[in-house]
Amino acid sequence: MTLPPPLRSNARVSTSPDSRPYRPTLTVALIFVFVLVIAPYVNRLAPLFGGSAEEDRSDDPFGALQNLQPLADLLFDDFAFELIAVLAFITVMRWWRLLQFEPYPLRPRAFGALPIATAALFTVATLIGVIATPRPDWRLLALQAAFMLVVAVIEEFCWRGVAVIGLRGSGVPEWLVWLLTSAGFAAMHFLNLFAGADVEGTLGQVVFTFLLGSACYLARRVAGIWLAVAVHFTNNYLQVAASGSAESPLFDLVNATAIGGQALMALALPMTIVVLILEARRTRRASRSAMATPSG
Repeated sequence: MTLPPPLRSNARVSTSPDSRPYRPTLTVALIFVFVLVIAPYVNRLAPLFGGSAEEDRSDDPFGALQNLQPLADLLFDDFAFELIAVLAFITVMRWWRLLQFEPYPLRPRAFGALPIATAALFTVATLIGVIATPRPDWRLLALQAAFMLVVAVIEEFCWRGVAVIGLRGSGVPEWLVWLLTSAGFAAMHFLNLFAGADVEGTLGQVVFTFLLGSACYLARRVAGIWLAVAVHFTNNYLQVAASGSAESPLFDLVNATAIGGQALMALALPMTIVVLILEARRTRRASRSAMATPSG
């Protein structure tokens, strides 16, 4: 991918994770992400105040994703509003360049092999699952793909986009950018407890989404936001599109391929930690070298 030319000197937000040209960035970004994430779950908090949680479609998300009408309701009601809100916010803040392109991509580019291979394995598992599904409903599969793409775009634009830009623009160290965005993305799944999800299953989902968030962060650092969207989308779509192959002789192959992708995704966590440690060491060495160099 060809990187864009440097931003103009009068750009509102610097591309440098270490600079602090726009102090309100962090506050604005995190308030936006918090409101967007919390808004669909507000009714689930009613029991905390003596009320009862209103029944809604999201109480059975997997069931909704397997039927055309409730899936269409989700896509063109709740999530369409969220998508429009995300796109409008990024446009108003003039953050499209900072969102799409990574100012300091990782070197060497070989780091990109891990998220690319992860997305590829998820895609292969999905294709095998669809092929193995008897009489697949192509309309449903297409709507599922559209829904999962919208979800991936919303969540990646929020966490690996708006939140990353906000944290960097406020001078937060890059290791903390990774940790806060991945942990925040994972922690929002605790809200499923208010929809009746069991604690054990929710904890497993939180751990899994932290690993997914780390893989998406690594993908962004390598090639920008769209590779992160690809990793996120292929993971989500696999879980619904291949579900019809459960009774097929090919299901073991689907499962093995999916597990392979998840194993690669999990490797993103230690790789990200190593990458950030190496970057911090290089930054310290460069800083010491600059301080030791006599001025003109």
